[in-house]
Amino acid sequence: MSKERPVGGVDYPRTVQEFRDWFPNDDACVEYLELLRWPEGFTCPVCDG
Repeated sequence: MSKERPVGGVDYPRTVQEFRDWFPNDDACVEYLELLRWPEGFTCPVCDG
């Protein structure tokens, strides 16, 4: 998987082998989901930190 911002519904593994390559561990999966949800990084909505 590229480090560029993934696009939801477009950039996803299409085979089981591709899934295993993209997400060899839980941390890789979390990183992918974080990039989808917060492409510019997470910012606290309360303190903007």
